[in-house]
Amino acid sequence: MKRIIYNSEIGLIIMTPNKFIEDEFKNAIMIGEKDVPFGIKFKIIDSSDIPTEPMETWEFDLSNPNGIGLSPEEFYAKYPEYKRWAVQ
Repeated sequence: MKRIIYNSEIGLIIMTPNKFIEDEFKNAIMIGEKDVPFGIKFKIIDSSDIPTEPMETWEFDLSNPNGIGLSPEEFYAKYPEYKRWAVQ
């Protein structure tokens, strides 16, 4: 299962996207663009890549992101079929 990760002012955030479309990677990108705060870069990883050690020891390379959080206007322009979704 895919996870979305990004850095915030409180540390690393890991999101589990709900499934809206069949392609799991594209689904995670779309949910990241919707739910990651505007302008914040994010990466898609497999849940099996999440370490078992304490979270404060985790290190993820976010230098090559898969996407960036979009504004509501950008999200609705890119995905007009999802206008009913509330964008963060």
